[in-house]
Amino acid sequence: MSKKKVMLLTAMVAMLIFSVATSAFAASAYFDYTLGGKDKENYPFDPADPTAPTSYKADLDNYLLGVEIPINQFKVTAEYSKDKAKIDGASLKSNYYLLKGGYRLLQSDVFQLYGDLSYISMKWDTDDNEKYSPIMIGVDGKYSIAGNMFVSGNLDYAVSGKAKADGSPDTDTDYMAAKVKYTYLFTEKFGAAVGYDWSNRKIKATEGDYKYTDTGFTLGVTYNF
Repeated sequence: MSKKKVMLLTAMVAMLIFSVATSAFAASAYFDYTLGGKDKENYPFDPADPTAPTSYKADLDNYLLGVEIPINQFKVTAEYSKDKAKIDGASLKSNYYLLKGGYRLLQSDVFQLYGDLSYISMKWDTDDNEKYSPIMIGVDGKYSIAGNMFVSGNLDYAVSGKAKADGSPDTDTDYMAAKVKYTYLFTEKFGAAVGYDWSNRKIKATEGDYKYTDTGFTLGVTYNF
């Protein structure tokens, strides 16, 4: 991990600890599970093996745990996710964690918009220990439909980070992720949510681009404390 990423990660962890200590009331924790998730993969044509497939589709299982802590004009988010893509009877497991800091750009009685800076670490259980740890920028917003109903979403784009694997050179990689979620609160503290997640990762290898697109509806619960 580069010095810049270490400094960013340290600063964001400090913000998270500070937020927990100073904002014991406005935080929320959430759990989301992907329903019918799909992982679509596209590979460059290999002239040495013309019959090799250039695309795959896999079923995707995913769960995500997160906590969000607003404090004044700032917001800190931490997430952990675990995935399993199933292709032709085989499975590939991966996990990621995310730390995000946001600054509120707009606010009204029913709407909030934040500008975000985040660090995400992804790792795959492959023989070559594939991993990817970009710094991302983006926006996330929340619109209140009623006192107990709201829609939230975010869009984030990687501005740095290379794909890494044992025995291979680091490779430039593009990554973008978006999600939208509808939440209904049964009480002031407890609610249920349904949403949709999308992400796209493109590894720019010498022989061509490797593209990975994950999509899926989510069902989850949230707790305010």
